[in-house]
This record gives sequence, structure tokens and C-alpha cells, in this order.
Amino acid sequence: MSHKVPEQKRFRAVVDAIKDDRDRTFIETSYLGAFRVSELTTKTGKYELAHHKTQPYGREMAWKLAEYQGHKALVLVSAVAKRKVKAKRDTSPFIFKEIALPVEPQFEPWTRDLLQWLVNQKKAGKEGKLSFDICRSTANNIVKKHLKPLSQSLNSPVHHHTLRHWRITHLVTDYGFDNFDLCVYAGWTFKTGLSAMGSGSGQLDTYLHLGSQHYFSKLLKPLVMT
Repeated sequence: MSHKVPEQKRFRAVVDAIKDDRDRTFIETSYLGAFRVSELTTKTGKYELAHHKTQPYGREMAWKLAEYQGHKALVLVSAVAKRKVKAKRDTSPFIFKEIALPVEPQFEPWTRDLLQWLVNQKKAGKEGKLSFDICRSTANNIVKKHLKPLSQSLNSPVHHHTLRHWRITHLVTDYGFDNFDLCVYAGWTFKTGLSAMGSGSGQLDTYLHLGSQHYFSKLLKPLVMT
């Protein structure tokens, strides 16, 4: 994976210029949630079948509106790819993560785009959702097509997983996320990072209980784009 990351201002400007609503919303959703491609898509293409790629989990995607610390939030709930519930139980076999995004545009203007997409879907008689009826190959083609200017300026290939890398990098550099925040946001396990972070199980249990409410205040940072 390339370590070249564009400034958030430059990246957002390129995405804002995309005229196709579906493609722009797909890229915005992918980036904001640091989603893997299989977590947002619902179709399995020929390439995926031939190469035994991860099944699409997009059908599990859900959303809700909530309020954290006096601020409205759009909460995206998705199944986490590459992680499954190990214990046998009469519940979902998936492990889920929640991504809380500020609704107020001064903090996150793209949240309004996601909400508008949901409204437009319902107006069109479709189920309001933030998963996309495309396959992995189509998803990568969308990213490559619209982010070609960034690929050229960085002299580095750009594909769907690049968006996840960029978001995680921006969360650290622009919002001050720590390792705990990133584990919850990205859907990673805590196991490999506990020793390096020097945290005891008690602190971990407290953090897991707080979840997205712990990092949400860090996203309440005015986004300056001029």
C-alpha cells in the first residue's frame, strides 16, 4: 500500500467536483466510514467468484440518527469484514462497528450528502440505505476514474482500499485519533495493540463501553477548506 496521502483539503475538492451523485456518495461513504469495499457493496462479480474474494456484507448496513454530547450524529452500522463471531449463539454471525459522524456541516459537510442520498432513495421508491448495489470491481473502477487527478499528482495508484488508508491517516493527523479510537473506527481488534499501548484490561473495558462516544468529540473540529 502506498504511504502517499493527499491533504484532506485537496482530496475533498476533487470529490466535491464529481457530478455523478451515486459515485460521489459512494466515495464519500467509503472514506468517512473507513470501510472495506466488501462492507459497502452488495453484489458479487465474476472476478470475486473466480478468485474466492470476501462475500459482500453491504446488505447488513444500517443507519440511525443519534445525539452525542449535545450534537446530532448520523451513525452508520456495518458488518466488519474479516471478523466473525466465534461463539455459537442465536444471534447474527457478524461483528458490527458503528461510525458516528457529526451532522453539522461546519464539522462534516459530507454527512449532509449522505442524508440527502437517503432522502433521494426513498423518493425514488427505493429502500433508504447507504450500501451500494455494485461489486468490488465496479467499486474500484469508480474510485480510479474519479480520483485519477490525485493518482497522477501523487504518482501512485489509487483504488478503493486507498480511501480507508487516507481516512485513517487524516483521523490521526487532522483529528488527533489515538490507537484506541482507530481500533473502534476501523473495526480492528485490540489484541495486537494492547502491549504497545500499555493499557490494562480495565481501561479497555471502559473504552469498549463508550465506543464511538469516546472519539466523537474529536470530530467536532471545524473543517477549514479555504
